[in-house]
Amino acid sequence: MSRDISRASLAPQTISITASIGTCDAIDMEHAAGGGFIVTVGASLTSLAFYGCDTKTGAYKAIYDKNNAAVTRTVAVDRSYALPDECYGFPYVKALGNNTGTLVVTTKG
Repeated sequence: MSRDISRASLAPQTISITASIGTCDAIDMEHAAGGGFIVTVGASLTSLAFYGCDTKTGAYKAIYDKNNAAVTRTVAVDRSYALPDECYGFPYVKALGNNTGTLVVTTKG
């Protein structure tokens, strides 16, 4: 007997990005098993570094990959990207920008 597995598309999140982790919006990853983001038109972003936390308002720490390298992405305006796999270990993630901008984040649970 086969079973269908379905995944729910969660509501898109509009996230403000700045060059200060304390003023960046958190991405709710609590029910996410995959996702991506779009860098919106008008953003001044060219790079993002990802930070994780166990609570939405806690102290966010840089996320590192298995090679002990900080998880970062080079980005461009009006392009879409997959969220880094390393982000899925955290219920809340922030993206720190080299400048200001907005991301539209979609996740699937």
